[in-house]
Amino acid sequence: MTMKKDGYKCNCRKVILLFCGIFFTNSLLAQEPLAFVAETDTVAYHWTRREYVAINAGDVIIANAVGYGWMSPLSVQPLSDFTNILHLLIYFGERINGYSTFAKNFRPLNTEAVFGSDIFIDYPVEHRVRNGPTLVNPAVIIGDVDAMWIPDYYTDILKAQDRGRLLYLRPGLVALTEPDEGSGLTTFWYEFPYADIRNGRAMFFNSVIQLGIGTNLAVRNIQLANFGYIVDCVLSASDTRNPWDSISALAGTPFWNAYYPGDAVTLLLFLDGDYLDIYTHGSDIHVGTFIRVGREFIAQYQSLIRTNTSDLTNVVWPQRAGVIRRPVLPVVEIAVPVEIEEEPVAVQVEDVAIVAIEAPPVAVIENAPTTGAMPLWAWFAIGGGAIAVAGGVFVARRKR
Repeated sequence: MTMKKDGYKCNCRKVILLFCGIFFTNSLLAQEPLAFVAETDTVAYHWTRREYVAINAGDVIIANAVGYGWMSPLSVQPLSDFTNILHLLIYFGERINGYSTFAKNFRPLNTEAVFGSDIFIDYPVEHRVRNGPTLVNPAVIIGDVDAMWIPDYYTDILKAQDRGRLLYLRPGLVALTEPDEGSGLTTFWYEFPYADIRNGRAMFFNSVIQLGIGTNLAVRNIQLANFGYIVDCVLSASDTRNPWDSISALAGTPFWNAYYPGDAVTLLLFLDGDYLDIYTHGSDIHVGTFIRVGREFIAQYQSLIRTNTSDLTNVVWPQRAGVIRRPVLPVVEIAVPVEIEEEPVAVQVEDVAIVAIEAPPVAVIENAPTTGAMPLWAWFAIGGGAIAVAGGVFVARRKR
């Protein structure tokens, strides 16, 4: 699309804005609408029409929710079909009559940087298939990925070769046991996908972060740091907090108790070899420690949970690099806004409105420096008055 104004010509990509969804329904993010730009050609699925629309690289969507969910296959089978594509999704448009698209194909429109290969994993889509009358789903077992971020306590469970240890940490999983009156069979907790490796898996896409089942964060901005990354996020209000969610990997943790769906939070991601420690900026909460594991670890852990058997012969255990660097948060210079002669006006349309916008360039890092977990003294360095957070944006104050 080409747009001219006062003699200025710009070649810009289109922005997909469903104004009825943005201005006339409550945003599930409970914040200002978030804009994401497509990094590659992809598709969005319309729930009511049961059809796909094309999204080109450079197109922008305005999100109202994010989360782990399903989309009907490209063959557009009926929504009642039990074969579905599962993945982290961005939702936009009306909450009921809207679209969903794959989060891994997008980044925040105004982000300063994107994740590098030290943390980003290009997960393939997953599939859910009902097995008879139960919710058991052998097809959801993950086998087509070479790496994965999972909670560090998975190592203790696998080394002990005792799936029962998981119940000490996630006792709510026992409630998943489900007798089926029709067949007379019982589905036990360890047969449910929610109890498998996906229970605590963390996924880091430029647009969305998932920290185990039940915790999904829309990404506003990514900054590079000497210890890893600084990420401004919003917890999706589509996440729920009910008794069933006691199976979540973060249920009952200080983070879970301090932040609720719709809240803004800034995460500090400390990389140290195969280890990742996550803290919150300002509230100084240790969200958790995650480890990057390989294909054999993934296979054996899933075997342990589902069959209580595993072979540790070829498992490669994660290691810390042991390099500790002082966490120095980057100074952000606040630019003076450029005056605009004429304010853009949003006009309600029946379906999709196209306006012009140009996505800014971002910094890319392939291998961020590895660091250790955040030492206690570092909190005094960060909290010593040099840095404050306002509205999810870092503001630096220089000492005279």
